[in-house]
Amino acid sequence: MFDLSLTFAREIIYIPMKRTILLVCLCFGLHTATAQQTEGPAFTKSNAFKEPEMGASRLLLMKNGNTLFFHFTEAKGVNVTVYDQQHQSAGVVNNRISSWKPKQMKHADLKALFEVNGNAVVFLEQLIDRQPTLYRLIFDGKTGKLLREQELAKNHQIPRSETRDRGYGYFQSAEFIVRKDPASEYYAVGVCNDESSAKEEEHIELIHFTPDHKEISRAQFKSPGDTYRYLVFPDIYVNSDKYVFIACQAYNTKATGGRGSHVIIGRLQKGNKSVESKMLDYTDNYDVAMLVVKYRKEDGLVYMLNAFETSKEDHYKGIMGFDNSNYALEMNILDPVRLEVKNHYLVKHPKLSAYAEQNITGKKKKKTEYTGFIQDFRLRDSTITYLFENIEHGSSSVNTGSPGSASSVTTITKYFTILRDLGIMNANLDGKELSSFTIAKRQKVDISLEMFLINRRKMSGWHFRTGGINDAMPAFSSYDYISVNGKDYIFFNDSHVNIKDERNDLRTRKRALAISNANTACATFDGQEVTKDYLFGKPETKDRNRFCQVEMITTSEDNKTMATMMIDKKGRRHKKTYIVWMDFK
Repeated sequence: MFDLSLTFAREIIYIPMKRTILLVCLCFGLHTATAQQTEGPAFTKSNAFKEPEMGASRLLLMKNGNTLFFHFTEAKGVNVTVYDQQHQSAGVVNNRISSWKPKQMKHADLKALFEVNGNAVVFLEQLIDRQPTLYRLIFDGKTGKLLREQELAKNHQIPRSETRDRGYGYFQSAEFIVRKDPASEYYAVGVCNDESSAKEEEHIELIHFTPDHKEISRAQFKSPGDTYRYLVFPDIYVNSDKYVFIACQAYNTKATGGRGSHVIIGRLQKGNKSVESKMLDYTDNYDVAMLVVKYRKEDGLVYMLNAFETSKEDHYKGIMGFDNSNYALEMNILDPVRLEVKNHYLVKHPKLSAYAEQNITGKKKKKTEYTGFIQDFRLRDSTITYLFENIEHGSSSVNTGSPGSASSVTTITKYFTILRDLGIMNANLDGKELSSFTIAKRQKVDISLEMFLINRRKMSGWHFRTGGINDAMPAFSSYDYISVNGKDYIFFNDSHVNIKDERNDLRTRKRALAISNANTACATFDGQEVTKDYLFGKPETKDRNRFCQVEMITTSEDNKTMATMMIDKKGRRHKKTYIVWMDFK
């Protein structure tokens, strides 16, 4: 176990970014990018500690200036380190969990982590006697001590014959969903119940809470007129104490009323015992409509982005390609109070496709569209930024057993995901593409990952490390993005060779065989120019690597402060770990 009890020394480092040309002049009406000398953000790091190679870790930036470092373990429960405003700490506070055995922590699933009333609240889903159970853990925001441990909700019991898949990165129907109002400390819990018989429809029980963790309202959300049996891919928005907005896909099978599906939305008003719901007519027969909802305070509307499967012939819909499937992307602008649709449109990105064709896809005679999958979207004052990433699935078979004995040989299929070039598109609220660019990269993860990964990984679904050779990779892969003062920052781990390579060409990308051979890159975009360099400074030697756990990146509400966990490796064995804070001016 690592020890942070020593006095912490604060070290502030300023990194000048070298002169780099990342973009080239483009036709297709895109702007011309030129090299620019920039200065990287200042960062402060804690005293070094041993990398927590087992379990799962998260960071939370508190309003009082403290930073809480959570480490969830199989042996000692939840270890919390509180860093003060000067980024110093007295040490680790160990918090034992009484609701389940310590070794069962690896089977828990993080549903949410946020600040309420000056304390940190952690929501964990755990399987107790084959019954999914949601727990609420409240930690003191000043000391890191566990104040309260409470069972919050239960779901139906899972049959013994059913194997429960908690696969990292899967966008699947969940037992529980937890969301907090981004503008206040009110929050809501959705209990997704699929226990009902084949003749009855599923429901999602919504529970609305105050910052004092007192219940405001509780009611069941169903499809209008009991039309559909199944409710999947829910997302929730909470508006202070006024209401809870919910959206999901509803569908039937041949055995439950005939094939069909719609996206449905609903609202639980304060004090009500029922949820108003409405079916969106234009979503008739949407298949696998994965969706994410966000609130825009400037107009008081909810922006719902959903990806639905289409036929290969529907190229006019703006296709994202993924294995043998095709998905269209649709933005829906909704009035959450009246449950009215203000606008909806298919998201298209011809400029992004043109840029990718020129810089990423290589020499092809036939024009191709950029087929990166949606990972998240961010609402700005008057625009929307869409985050894409090219994803490829693959598998390989491995034989295990005694050599020469066919009867004892077992074939195991291993799945992997290749995360390729990322794409960033900025558009106005009506869907008109304003500017786009791509960055070439190549990462391989020995697990299957899906779309909306960047959106989900901070609020739910962690990767709990258990000591496997490749189990660290998902937490360090993909990328993250923030926008500060009109400038875009993109962070991802890449090999030293790729970061030095000024060509934005996928064909020249080399994949680091181990994450420990990577460095964290920082690409900036200010609407005119892009620059790429090392986030933590250029390595002094070839065997020096500084990389971060991308999954742990967290930011302040204004995005001007970012924190993550950085690993500094020199040679094969010398490795130190730090919590790092970065200031963006």
